[in-house]
Amino acid sequence: MEEHATIFHFLYELGILPKWLPEVIPISWIVIIILGVAAYFSTRKLERLPGSMQMFGEWVVETFEKFAAGIIGPHGKKFAPFIGSLFLFILGQNLMIQIPGFNAPTANANTTIALAVITFFVVQFSGLSANGISGYFLHLAGSPKDAVGWALFPLMFVLEVIGELAKPLSLSMRLFGNIYGEDAVILILMGIAAHTLYFIPVHLPMALFAIFGGTVQALVFAMLTCIYLSIMTSHGDEHH
Repeated sequence: MEEHATIFHFLYELGILPKWLPEVIPISWIVIIILGVAAYFSTRKLERLPGSMQMFGEWVVETFEKFAAGIIGPHGKKFAPFIGSLFLFILGQNLMIQIPGFNAPTANANTTIALAVITFFVVQFSGLSANGISGYFLHLAGSPKDAVGWALFPLMFVLEVIGELAKPLSLSMRLFGNIYGEDAVILILMGIAAHTLYFIPVHLPMALFAIFGGTVQALVFAMLTCIYLSIMTSHGDEHH
């Protein structure tokens, strides 16, 4: 999919970055660096009486722990680091379109597919860890408990496998479609303003809406991940 040029375009022209590397990758690196620096400064000097950065970091951690536990269950706290990282990373990428000369990496399907595939494997691995191999496959067969359930075992297994494989597709396409649509509208409005409206910033209302939309889409991705983890790991609690 064709993207508009970013401020990194000259690095490709100079041969510093390889032509095959999408321009959204350096932008993703910037998001990673920003999050890494924020995490470093909020945890580098932990004290009994926390400063403002430490208090903010603790509030963020507690918020994600409550968020994960509220959807997944008491054992959901262990998934908080993954859920929190996923939300913050996606949110940071969604908002990069607000900076002139940048793209939102999540407006590129390659980015959203990669995030969805990572989430898929985390969910499946968590299901295996929580239920064991036999419990995992029983879950995929609809957890049969009677003769009718066992008779439908082959059909339910196929349907559940298809459903699991469809989850990363729906996750990636939902995020990509929404962010790409918002970014496309902003760029179109900016182009109209530059050519016919003497640079009047008519795109600003849409840009503000994109901040709201980008936050919602990051939250939806994190929430659906929690729901998938809850469905896949809840049987482990029943077994215990």
